[in-house]
Amino acid sequence: MQRALVALAAAGVGAMLPCEDALLKRTEMVTYGVNTDATLPSLGLDGFYVTTYAKLKERRGRMEARADKLGLQVRFVTGWDRELLTDEVVACVYPSNALFARTARAMNFKLTWMRIGEISLNMKHAAAYYDAVARGHRHILVCEDDAFFPDNFTTVVAELLGGARAPASPSLASLALPSDYHVCFVCNYARPTADELSRPQRLHRINPRERVMHGACGYLVSQAGARWLLAHMPYQGPADLQLAHWDYPSAPPNRYTREPWPSWPDKLGSQQTQKLVAMFPRTADLQPCWGKACPPPELTRNVSEHILVAGRGPLRPLVQSVRRRSPAGLAR
Repeated sequence: MQRALVALAAAGVGAMLPCEDALLKRTEMVTYGVNTDATLPSLGLDGFYVTTYAKLKERRGRMEARADKLGLQVRFVTGWDRELLTDEVVACVYPSNALFARTARAMNFKLTWMRIGEISLNMKHAAAYYDAVARGHRHILVCEDDAFFPDNFTTVVAELLGGARAPASPSLASLALPSDYHVCFVCNYARPTADELSRPQRLHRINPRERVMHGACGYLVSQAGARWLLAHMPYQGPADLQLAHWDYPSAPPNRYTREPWPSWPDKLGSQQTQKLVAMFPRTADLQPCWGKACPPPELTRNVSEHILVAGRGPLRPLVQSVRRRSPAGLAR
């Protein structure tokens, strides 16, 4: 099984690096609940994955309640929290900041440096794809832990999966995914407005050059889509860019969006991360930071070869990052 993951059989794409395979192979996950509603599993939804962060316990608790309501077993991706990303891990999974810096300036982001927390979230998303390929899952639902599901969510996803057994070219009026889809976005970062909800429901195939972003808060992935995403590591930006940005090679070509979106973040914000120390990957091509959220240069320190930390006063080194460890299988 491991060899199959390293040598991904996808036409025209490369293979995972040995260090990527070794890291994802040991991702920690926690299985919660059981499938009590057979609607989606009977249509091929073989896995429901939720990215979660140990310091946001209330968000995980709310997601457990939502999974119970959906009647779905969930695999919480608990590994690779930002505090656990060592120098070697960052060097493997984020070797270049060049594409993100160009994209960040073009889209007027707050800064042109990636955050270690975003790399952490990337690894959690990738771990879901890895697990899905290893288990041979036909379709998976990947969500972040603040995703909210209205009462019609199961019905909407069932409509999407109901036609995913034979090749098709769905029109805008069709709500069934074709069998060759890679990704279908079912979550947006804002709740649909009354005007959006009044529009006809549609399944829209995204033009790869279409300059519209889509959220990584919730999406369906096919087995082919999971293989594509693994074959296009290392990623070069946050999860939403790697999935949907028109200039990113990792964005799967056969991607769709279901509108109006049947899911959105709950925005409860019970536990926030704003007080966490800012951490950034230091890459060989890293340029000076641009943007209103950039840390002051005088308060930015290298704590290891590949990790920078910013703060407002004396900085304490991150012990787990400065240790020169070489876990088995991390060689580039």
